[in-house]
Amino acid sequence: MTPNYSTLLAPTAQASNAAAGEERRARRARPAMGPRCPHCAGPLVFGEGCSLCPICGFSACST
Repeated sequence: MTPNYSTLLAPTAQASNAAAGEERRARRARPAMGPRCPHCAGPLVFGEGCSLCPICGFSACST
C-alpha cells in the first residue's frame, strides 16, 4: 500500500500544531512589555504627544 497525501502530511501538521501550542504557552508565561526607556529601561508612557519615562524623566521629544 502506498501512502497517500494525508498520511504524509500528518506528522508535519502535528509538529506545526505542537509548535503553535508551545508559542501560545510562552506568550502567556511572560507579560507583554511596551516600549522601554533607553536610559533606565523603565516603561515609557505616552503623554502630551510624546513618550515620557516616569522614572528618570527621559522624553523622546527633547533629545
